[in-house]
Amino acid sequence: MLRYRLGAWSGDGPETFADWPDVKATVERAAHAFFRDLPVPAGPPLGDPATGHTFAYSVDRLGAPAWAREAVIYHVFVDRFFPGQGRDWLQTEDLLGFCGGTLWGLAEKIDYVANLGANCLWLSPIFPSPTHHGYDATDITHIEPRLGGDDALRAVVDEAHARGIRVPRSCAQPAGPRS
Repeated sequence: MLRYRLGAWSGDGPETFADWPDVKATVERAAHAFFRDLPVPAGPPLGDPATGHTFAYSVDRLGAPAWAREAVIYHVFVDRFFPGQGRDWLQTEDLLGFCGGTLWGLAEKIDYVANLGANCLWLSPIFPSPTHHGYDATDITHIEPRLGGDDALRAVVDEAHARGIRVPRSCAQPAGPRS
């Protein structure tokens, strides 16, 4: 069973969790009022931004490869990692905006990852997508050009492998035809 919570910080502020506001509960409360001809509730969203939900899913049907039992995995949210190639960060006030991290930046900083003791990279979605997080891929046969494209992914894999760092195929290989 894999359990996780997703949170983030802004400056010295408290941790805010990715599942806040509780949109589902807010929508259900509004729908309940609407269909009963009650005033739709106003005010802040339900829930507490400092309390996250623990999510879980079972992975027991698929056995882990032997190497995974000793893996130290470093997860990279590529858009937020490092721009690389002398690029500056994109300045945004919007948490949903693009920040400018690229796979080229990850390739440049692979020694940093290795020095942390990581021996496996897990990449956030890297396929073309209209959003910063990439979980709504529009093409799973190529790598998002904004993140550096197919050549940048090859550079990351080559740099990682040169240091004995694994990059699982599930996050490092487009699904399209292979040459």
